[in-house]
Amino acid sequence: MDVDEDGNGVLREGRLYQLVREHDTVRERRLEITFLEPGAEAYAFTFG
Repeated sequence: MDVDEDGNGVLREGRLYQLVREHDTVRERRLEITFLEPGAEAYAFTFG
């Protein structure tokens, strides 16, 4: 929901961002997040 057509997300404010959503069969994948500027805090939430 919070990524562009190239799969890049941009942090604009302090809120929960949805970077991944599975619509089909759930399978193992790799997610790599790189912060280009200091100050970001990351937390992981999973449901299912």
